[in-house]
Amino acid sequence: MRLFLSILALSFAVGLLLILYHIGYLAPQQLAEALAMKGSPAQQQEAANQVVRQILIYVSIELVVALILVIALALYIRQTQNANVIYVASAEQNRPTDNNAAQLQASTDDYLLERLTQQIASLVQQAKQSAENNPTQLNQLLSAICHATNAVAGVCFKTNPYSQTIHAIAGFALMQPLPTEAFAYGEGFVGQAAQAGKPIYLHPVPQDYIPVQTGLGKAQPASLLFLPVVANNQTWGVIELAFFQQVSEKLLENLQKNIHLSSPLFANESAQPNA
Repeated sequence: MRLFLSILALSFAVGLLLILYHIGYLAPQQLAEALAMKGSPAQQQEAANQVVRQILIYVSIELVVALILVIALALYIRQTQNANVIYVASAEQNRPTDNNAAQLQASTDDYLLERLTQQIASLVQQAKQSAENNPTQLNQLLSAICHATNAVAGVCFKTNPYSQTIHAIAGFALMQPLPTEAFAYGEGFVGQAAQAGKPIYLHPVPQDYIPVQTGLGKAQPASLLFLPVVANNQTWGVIELAFFQQVSEKLLENLQKNIHLSSPLFANESAQPNA
């Protein structure tokens, strides 16, 4: 089709040039010769009419070529548009598969978050049955949260509302020991989350944030979530989570809605006044 259009376009261009050459150069000479020829006025008029008819024939042929070119071009454009429509339709047919994958992922996330809620309830039950605080329960809580949310690292912080401080108590997949110094309320993102009692989500992550160790090396996390554990209008702790991807609004909503269930795991001697 493109070759046919090219031939038509070339023919139209050549014909147009010939017509212009004929009208601008040959026709005036032929008309002058017709009018200067010997004979009756009727013969001269007939010779002039013949020159005009020749020009009209050339113009008619050129118009036919132009009409064919326009029709062919319209058909070519229509075929191209149809091809695009077929391509878009194919893409639309693939979308259900993408939607199915998204629905499957959402179902998996819901299942993992439901399991996380069950695990939190189990840990809380164990804490209630134990007379002494078990430090491993917060490690188990943090591990369960990281596995359920695909977090690659995390830290649990406990708050002391009397001294208005917060300190690390458990870690998951950390490259370095837990910080030993306490943070004041409002100090850093952890302190801000503890003070405000509201989640803080960072994306992208500041460049000076520590990298996360993987089996193949080190990598900078893409997102950070500071999740306060709030119950009875009191912040009992903050959970810091690092992710290699952005965190969905649904995950943030579910965590914020259910994380308060873990507050009994944070309610121990750290919440008492300093001696």
